[in-house]
Amino acid sequence: MKKIDDDLHDRQKRAEGWSQRYIANTRCLITGAGAPGNEVIKDLAQLGVRKMYVVDFDDAVRANLNRCVLL
Repeated sequence: MKKIDDDLHDRQKRAEGWSQRYIANTRCLITGAGAPGNEVIKDLAQLGVRKMYVVDFDDAVRANLNRCVLL
């Protein structure tokens, strides 16, 4: 028997007109992977986006580590 929590995206699939396949096949370009960019990347991954391109020319420094979940 399938449990409701077995499908990571079950709740969003219930929305009328939602296409998880479309979301999974979407490609995103994120410019900037600082604190806001990290949140965007995390949220897109939780939504189900599988392909993301991240561009950031800055260096990771100790002072930023507390705000960045991906470092």
